[in-house]
Amino acid sequence: MFKSLKSYKKIIFISFLGTSLEFYDFTLYGIFASAIATHFFPAENEMLSLLAAFGAFAAGFVMRPLGGLLFGYIGDTYGRRKALSLSILLMGVPTLITALLPTYQTIGILAPIVIVFSRLLQGLSTGGEFNGAAIFALEHVKENHPGFVGSLLAVAGGVGAIFAMLLGALVSTNYFPDYGFRIPFLIGAAISLLGFYLRRKLEESPEFLKIKSENHPKIPLMKILKDYFPQFGSGFSIGALDGATAYLLVGFMNVYLSKFIGMDISQAMLLNSFSLAVYIIFTPLMGILFDKSQPGKFIRLMCLAVIICAPIIFIGLQTQNMALILLSEGLFALIFAAVSGSQHAYLQNLFPTRIRYTGISFSFNLGTAILGGTTPVLMTYLYDITQNLMIPAYFLMALALMTLVLNFKGKK
Repeated sequence: MFKSLKSYKKIIFISFLGTSLEFYDFTLYGIFASAIATHFFPAENEMLSLLAAFGAFAAGFVMRPLGGLLFGYIGDTYGRRKALSLSILLMGVPTLITALLPTYQTIGILAPIVIVFSRLLQGLSTGGEFNGAAIFALEHVKENHPGFVGSLLAVAGGVGAIFAMLLGALVSTNYFPDYGFRIPFLIGAAISLLGFYLRRKLEESPEFLKIKSENHPKIPLMKILKDYFPQFGSGFSIGALDGATAYLLVGFMNVYLSKFIGMDISQAMLLNSFSLAVYIIFTPLMGILFDKSQPGKFIRLMCLAVIICAPIIFIGLQTQNMALILLSEGLFALIFAAVSGSQHAYLQNLFPTRIRYTGISFSFNLGTAILGGTTPVLMTYLYDITQNLMIPAYFLMALALMTLVLNFKGKK
């Protein structure tokens, strides 16, 4: 295992960097949702401003399926490397805009308009980045422990998110001025330039080179929907479950603990940093377990684990007992590790090489857009009208059940 990983360490590292940046950028927006609402949206009603900020967060996910189609077409037609170089460069643009944008009090309605536009652009680039980086890396390593390698790229998301969490906790202290939240966004823009430079120097995927001269479908999506619809459903459901789990943890949990449970925001960020640390430790172990298991069986057991654990987690979070909250956060991290640590290797074999980038990116991102990225705003809205703190648990259980059904007759 280590010999094969050493041979491809440069490929894995640069893929790791892009995924880290994606989650870093998205996590920044989630953890600074309150600051973004205050600075860039009308502040007369705090809850409406927060909902608007989360709405802009969700708007980025509207573009992810389109990004999957666009970069999927580029990746399947012109090469994985070209698609990934462009996606990481475009990812840094909205991050820089957010860092430099004047406030609502300065430029008025233009501020929320620019924020929404930035989120749309970020969503477009992310639609080609997350799955594309994994496809590129796994096409290099092939059958050399794809579960473990895929889990390392999932860990990259955790690394980016925890870095954003820790920076967020730091700049939220009294030592930093009111505009301190802009600093982490500037750092993200700089990382995107580094990633673009490094990706330009990578070798193309060997699997793509084998089929480069073949005839490619003019409209890959039509072939996918016609000949690979069950696989499309599998990718959709896994994207939905992964997106909801991820953005509950990194995009909503800070608000859940601080606004709804009553915890200090800095303390909530530190608790979520703990859960992300647990996630980073256990995700590679889930990848190793996936390599030793039957893929379909692993996915089905994962879904059952989410259904059982979700209510336990959110009951524990409501106790205001620090030990139980830590255990609940840790359990949340474990089920998240099971979902994201196995997904890349499982998705890799759903579609043939010539339509793989489009098939995986579009199906996964469509699920994430419709049922994953909308999670923070949906949970905030549902809590506002029901005052039921168990709403996130019920939502996770429903998505896990859908994933179980759509993958019940998947790979043995």
